[in-house]
Amino acid sequence: MRKLLNHQALAGYCAGTHLLTTGNSLASVREPGPGQIADEQLLLPEVLPPLEPALTLFGGYDADPAPDLCFFARAFVATTLPHKRPPASQFTRECHFYTLSLTAPEEVGLPYGRLPRLALSALTTAALRAKSPSITLGRNLPSWAVSLGLVPSYGPRGTIPALRSQLHQLLSTTVSITWDTTRKSPGRGPEKIGSAGFRIGYEHNLDSAAESLHVRLSTDFYEQLRDRPVPLDLNVLKSLRSPFQMDIYAWLSLRSLRTLRLKRPEPVPWEVLREMFGSDYAEIRQFRFAFLHALKKVAKVYPTLRVESKDNALVLLAYPPSVRPRHA
Repeated sequence: MRKLLNHQALAGYCAGTHLLTTGNSLASVREPGPGQIADEQLLLPEVLPPLEPALTLFGGYDADPAPDLCFFARAFVATTLPHKRPPASQFTRECHFYTLSLTAPEEVGLPYGRLPRLALSALTTAALRAKSPSITLGRNLPSWAVSLGLVPSYGPRGTIPALRSQLHQLLSTTVSITWDTTRKSPGRGPEKIGSAGFRIGYEHNLDSAAESLHVRLSTDFYEQLRDRPVPLDLNVLKSLRSPFQMDIYAWLSLRSLRTLRLKRPEPVPWEVLREMFGSDYAEIRQFRFAFLHALKKVAKVYPTLRVESKDNALVLLAYPPSVRPRHA
């Protein structure tokens, strides 16, 4: 970790203002050409605090933990879950150095959309606070649904059957992540090659109405969760109505500490963002339009966000994390 901002520094930055423009007021920003991007900014940023300081800093270990605090696994921020129902039980998303592959039994299917993102944040937060892969989520599935901001309903299009199905799909999914910095930029900087593979969970009692909702995550996934999780505001996450908006919010939260460390504008090419968030868009202009539309929704609930849209890139300015340190 290069630098960990202290409480006072983070609190001072929380007074920032919102800036979301499409102009060209940043004359000092040089837009990257096609394929030009700093290798290090595509790697999962190391400016996030390790798990123990993060939980202490944001109130995760308090006797009365912040009710609006949740955490998200970093692995699903660099490359994201499907937005729509995949046509098969296998899904792959590639983003520059990263490749995310998901596999599930054909009779179960893969998780997709908004609900598994809410569930994943709840699983991550509960496991980190319990310091265990075995967690209890609520009295039952309906009570847990309420904690996620859902109104319990039944029937073919009800929230309870949908949440049960998506959680079952999430826990049944096997994840493979690989990263290789030599793939697109050979000879530039230190080579970083690696991989991780894990199944998300093994046991649950989703069909029991008489017992508390219990889930056991795999040990490998639990260790992935402990690797510098991304702190998020649960109220913000629940307010976002599309998986695209949720992914953008999580990524911008991940990048916030890096922007404060750099203290200079940082452009991220639209092509890279398309690979990360929306590779199913055939043209960059279509993706850029959809991204900016979703970004406006995120900016309404993340008022200290400061970015600019340019022709070739989204420019990140210095802005604070969306979750203010508990004891700042």
